[in-house]
Amino acid sequence: MKLTTLILVCAISLTLAIEQPKYEVIQNLGVNMEIRKYAPSKWVTTQVDVRASDVKNSNMFNDLFNYISGANSDNQKIDMTAPVVTSYVSKNNSVINKDSEVTASMSFYIPSKFKDNTPKPSSNNVFIRELPEFVTAVVRFGGYANLDDYMKNRDELVKALGSDAETYDTINMVTAGYDAPYMILFRKNEVWIHKN
Repeated sequence: MKLTTLILVCAISLTLAIEQPKYEVIQNLGVNMEIRKYAPSKWVTTQVDVRASDVKNSNMFNDLFNYISGANSDNQKIDMTAPVVTSYVSKNNSVINKDSEVTASMSFYIPSKFKDNTPKPSSNNVFIRELPEFVTAVVRFGGYANLDDYMKNRDELVKALGSDAETYDTINMVTAGYDAPYMILFRKNEVWIHKN
């Protein structure tokens, strides 16, 4: 087996071992774009009001990681899931750019074994939220993504939606990262634009 094939198999195995929210693809828009319908799901979330370019400097990831590491009502360790989802909601109802003032929410998916008995967060900054079924347009891309990459792919996704873009929330956006920082090859990132 070639080394690149072995690395790809290992990367896929690691990704498949991490629980992810359930969805079905309801329409393909191209090689790396699709419309998905997600099943109802539960997430642990934290949020900050910040400039979009400063989201990466926030403590949101650490707050959520502390929760799954045992900073909860049951002192329970909870398996890491994927993706890590960050929602950018504009404070002035204009399309998100680097300088936008946003309410940013970061979330980890709650594994199914904790769905009915979810430990309460110990921190006031962290809360549990339940999402109903939702439909979202998605674009996938690789590499170590920064905000410019997410916005560029968001714009390509809006373009691919064509006239259907009117039925989606193209002002706000959601980013999804699937890989740990040490994962160098075959990284997977997404932008989601939710259907209104």
